[in-house]
Amino acid sequence: MDAKITFTHKGQSRQLSRSDIAGFFEPDGQTLKLSEEKISQVVDGAAQGLDVAPVNRDEAVQAALYAVNKKQPVTFQFASQGVKMYHYCVATRDVDAGLIPEFRQKLAAVYADPRGWAKNGDIAFVYADSGCDFTAWLSSAAQMTSFSATICDNTWSCRVGPNVIVNYDRWMGASDSWNAAGGTLEDYRVMVINHETGHWLGLATAIVRATASLHRSCNSSLSTCKAASSILGPHPPNLPYCSYLWYSVKIWQIYRAMMY
Repeated sequence: MDAKITFTHKGQSRQLSRSDIAGFFEPDGQTLKLSEEKISQVVDGAAQGLDVAPVNRDEAVQAALYAVNKKQPVTFQFASQGVKMYHYCVATRDVDAGLIPEFRQKLAAVYADPRGWAKNGDIAFVYADSGCDFTAWLSSAAQMTSFSATICDNTWSCRVGPNVIVNYDRWMGASDSWNAAGGTLEDYRVMVINHETGHWLGLATAIVRATASLHRSCNSSLSTCKAASSILGPHPPNLPYCSYLWYSVKIWQIYRAMMY
């Protein structure tokens, strides 16, 4: 019950108490187990307190599950009726399908996070069994090129058409440079989901141009680069100022505003 879970809507927030999170559980013989029904009741209470009937209620439940199971902090933005909605499916290729629930939970948490593409709750990403706008895949490294032999490779994640594809090796172990710089696996997962989904949203060109511009600023003036870092947010202490990894983590905070 050490998870920190906060729900927000239009500038207001509600952080769940330990008592709230204890309400996620139901008896299971001599022990307790997480109950999606119980979590839904707590989510409904938080939404009512924020005066919203969220269209992404089920995603809030999944994000809460991830927070508790992984003991990770989650900030989830409720989205109200009438917002722009994208529906996504979840699938695996050459990876144990038993990983789908956890993958879906992380997607739900990332897509509604203030650091992501939700644009202050004006956009909602909602899971669908079918008829989705795009599919988020967890694929083995060996099968990455089955999506595209020219766009994808066995090392990294990629996006091909309506497919946002996360490389299982990266999902489980991030990358050597990321780990060497002191980045966490959870932050890498946030980065890769937002990065590849950003490609699907059509922001690839903007991200590349912004990254190149910031690189030029850093190369010409360290003080300019540090000024840019003050806009983007806290900089990982062991990561060079001109690191592409840092931009990958942070750049969507600026360019999510370009969606409309």
